[in-house]
Amino acid sequence: MSPRGWSFVAFFAAVAAAVALAWAGIRPPDWVFPLAVVVLLGFYVNGVTEQVPLYLSNRRTQQAVADLTPDVAGARIVDLGCGFGGVVLAVARARPGADVLGVETAPLSWLISLLRVRLSGLANARIEFRGIWNTDLGDVDFVYAFLSPAPMARLYAKVRAEMKPGTVFVSNSFEVPDEDPDEVLELDDRRRTRLLVWRM
Repeated sequence: MSPRGWSFVAFFAAVAAAVALAWAGIRPPDWVFPLAVVVLLGFYVNGVTEQVPLYLSNRRTQQAVADLTPDVAGARIVDLGCGFGGVVLAVARARPGADVLGVETAPLSWLISLLRVRLSGLANARIEFRGIWNTDLGDVDFVYAFLSPAPMARLYAKVRAEMKPGTVFVSNSFEVPDEDPDEVLELDDRRRTRLLVWRM
């Protein structure tokens, strides 16, 4: 099962357990609720601080992004807000000569992506606990982001200021205000994913 699938299973299992306990008249220990809040914040803190909730790219999207990346040795590829690391892993497998970096600041998402990359054995994939605004894009060839509408204008300004000519920026689903993409790829998946592509 995919990490996204496990997250849904865990969520619904927790809800079902809470309902069952309440129905049975069993009061859980006092520490359960603060722990639940900490766990939720571990995944969704960026939704509060940056207006960027946890969105996960499905397998078809991961492959489509991998296909868009440059197939040249030494290419530097970054996933800004990499979630559980699915895109990082897909790209690293598809482009073994590339350096693929995922950055994430939601603690539990970062930990899951870090463990997945380390367990994968892929030497060309890395995960760092770092914010998107602290990630230098000056020597990056390809940037992918699946964030939310809120940061897109600021992110595009950063991309334009830092990325070199000939590089590529891809946003999953979310548009940049007043900036038409150079290309839009519509994927035939349940989400009807749209990959918006800008060439610098």
